[in-house]
Amino acid sequence: EIAIEPDSRLMSYGDNFLEIASVWEAGRITQSVGEVGLVGHCYDGSMQHKVLYGRIAVADGAFNVFTPDPSLSLTVSYKIEV
Repeated sequence: EIAIEPDSRLMSYGDNFLEIASVWEAGRITQSVGEVGLVGHCYDGSMQHKVLYGRIAVADGAFNVFTPDPSLSLTVSYKIEV
């Protein structure tokens, strides 16, 4: 398992949702992908914690293993209803 932070994140908000798109530039992911997680930072006073907001995985039947085309960027978009 290898965690690769995205190169950028884009956020949009609505009345009852938050949408986050994570983008990895071309060539950053060179291995097969079997799980994608949305990790954020939560601040509690002066402490910072990483929080797993959601994940999808091959093990859950959410998608099939894939290897991104190294000549293209990869974008994963999450929509969280609040």
